[in-house]
Amino acid sequence: MGISSVFDPVPLGQIEGVCRRMQAQRHREPSFGLDYGCLGQAVFYYLYARHTDQEAFLRESADQFDRACACVNTDRSFVIPRDFCDLGAVVHYLAEGGALAVEPGYFLGDVDAFLHQGLEQALRRGAVSGFTTGAAGYGLYFLHRARYDPARFAPTLERLADWLAVFTLKTPLGCCWPSTRHQTVTGVDLTLAYGQASVVLLLAAMVELGFADPRKVRSVVAGAIALIDHCLKVTQSHTVRVSLPEGHLGTAYALLRAGLVFDTPAWKALGESLLRHCAHSCQDSRRKLPRAGIRGGVAGATLAFARIHRLTDNALYGEAARQCQRILLRQTKQDEDGNTPSPGEVSDGKALSGVGATLIRSSGQLDFDRLIWLI
Repeated sequence: MGISSVFDPVPLGQIEGVCRRMQAQRHREPSFGLDYGCLGQAVFYYLYARHTDQEAFLRESADQFDRACACVNTDRSFVIPRDFCDLGAVVHYLAEGGALAVEPGYFLGDVDAFLHQGLEQALRRGAVSGFTTGAAGYGLYFLHRARYDPARFAPTLERLADWLAVFTLKTPLGCCWPSTRHQTVTGVDLTLAYGQASVVLLLAAMVELGFADPRKVRSVVAGAIALIDHCLKVTQSHTVRVSLPEGHLGTAYALLRAGLVFDTPAWKALGESLLRHCAHSCQDSRRKLPRAGIRGGVAGATLAFARIHRLTDNALYGEAARQCQRILLRQTKQDEDGNTPSPGEVSDGKALSGVGATLIRSSGQLDFDRLIWLI
């Protein structure tokens, strides 16, 4: 079943409208990121070129990528692993698609060395969990690189798996990894962006791709999931936050993937229990989903639920993906009809590239899921 069968049809005019608005805003001060910056615009223009068969937009994609690279900050005191993870994944993706005339291995050579040092420093600081700021973010970068050059990067990932076992903090309720940020209720951040779910998902992906021995990492994953389960029970009366990086959606996805990879029905069931809450939350018309962006907002939730639907074949998640997509369709149609849009990331243009890319993704088979932590 193709992804487009899950979604409502997307009028080409709405995607064209997103493209026109993005081009009208090229004068804005450039920023780096995939979520709201030039890296995300480079991905959108590549997808738009392929979706509309307009090769000229490949040049626009390359131009935006160059603008993103000019914004890279290599001051180690300000390095955010997430940004370099995004850079590595996008370089490979756009080079594969013909938008960039670069050899990714050569282009990223200096970045590889820089991030090897960053990984070691993060571990020494005790910043382990979190794709945004922790060693897990560096691990995600090297996992992307290992897809294309396994012989070179497998040793790095094998060492990382060993380090993650060493840096585990054991408690009576399970185990966890040090984080740079903590929740106020349980003292343990569970999210992909900063917390425990990032390491669970990273180790599951490493095992699935053959870069970690499941016999060596299963016990630490089991301990982490036991602690996550406890924390979820403590906070079960709290409102579900439907966000892939910073909410329950990402935590649930990590649990689901771990259950599938390690063939452990209890972990899968725990993930699905939380996913059902997230899905029902999306279908509650009284609730407004925060933000619009391609990772942390409605666009990200659209992609996540579509991926989860393909993994589980559960119609509930397909319907949640469709409900999220309808929010994006309403927001972009409102703008194109000339109405005054409500204040937000779509109306002021911040999330346009992610919204447009997600609408293109929902129209067919232009798959960029691995750029959005859906590893």
